[in-house]
Amino acid sequence: MNWTKNKHQFKVCYQPIVCLTTGQISGFEALLRWQHPTQGYVSPVDFIPIAEDTGLIVPLGNWVLQTAIHQMSIWQQNFPYQLQKAKIAINLSGKQLLQTNLIEQIENILQAAKLDSSYLKLEITESLLMENYDCAIFTLKKLSQLGVGLSIDDFGTGYSSLGRLQSLPVNSLKIDRCFIRQMDCSTEKSEIVRAIVTLAHSLKINVVVEGIETAKQLDLVRSLNCHQAQGFYFAKPQDHNAIVTLLTKKLPWIHHFSDVNGDITN
Repeated sequence: MNWTKNKHQFKVCYQPIVCLTTGQISGFEALLRWQHPTQGYVSPVDFIPIAEDTGLIVPLGNWVLQTAIHQMSIWQQNFPYQLQKAKIAINLSGKQLLQTNLIEQIENILQAAKLDSSYLKLEITESLLMENYDCAIFTLKKLSQLGVGLSIDDFGTGYSSLGRLQSLPVNSLKIDRCFIRQMDCSTEKSEIVRAIVTLAHSLKINVVVEGIETAKQLDLVRSLNCHQAQGFYFAKPQDHNAIVTLLTKKLPWIHHFSDVNGDITN
C-alpha cells in the first residue's frame, strides 16, 4: 500500500479511560481504524500484522503519534477542568521501538503540539517487551527520562514474570480483557487479577483494566482496587467530534460512582 496515497482511509479513534475512584475521565487510548473503499471496515487484528511485516507500521505509527498528541493538546486547551491530569495512551509497535531516532521524533511531536511529555503514555505489549528486551529497556529508560509515561499492554498474556516488573521503567500495566471476561464465573481468574493488582500496588505501578462491558464487571474490578478501566460499558472508541460531545455533557456512567463520591457531576 502507498501510505501517502491512501492516508485518507485511516483515522484515529479514542476510547476513554476512567478513574475507578471518581468515575471521571483520566485519559484516552488512541486506536487506529481503517475504512477500506471497497472492503469496508478492516479489523486491526487483520491489518496490523500485515503492516508490521511490510514496514508500513512505521509511517502509520508515526502518523498516529502526531495525530493523537496534537488532538490531546487541543482537548486540554478546550477542556482544562475535565482533562486536568488526563493522558493520551498510544500503542508502540516493535519496529517503532527499534527506530534509532524514536526519542527525537517524540520530542519534536510534543514540542510542535505544545504538549508536556507527562501527558503522553506509550504502551507496548508484554510479548513485544520480551522479544526485544535489551533494546526495549534502553529505549524505555530514555523515554522515562524524557518524562513520558510507560505501560505494559495486555499484561498476563505474554512471557514476563511478575517479579521482573520491578526492573522495568514502567508506570502502569494494563490487564488483558481475557481475564475480565471470565472473572464473574471464574474464582481463579479473579485471584490472578487480585495478585497482579497487589504486586503492582507494592511497586507503585498503576493498574488499568480493559474490556469492561457490564456493571457487574465494573463492580468486580473496583472491589479489587484497580486504578483505572476502559471498555464498552463506558464508551466505544470514537472519533474526536464524539469525544467533544462526551466532554460537554454529564458522563453517562457517572451515576455508578455516586455510592462512593455522592452526587458527582461532570
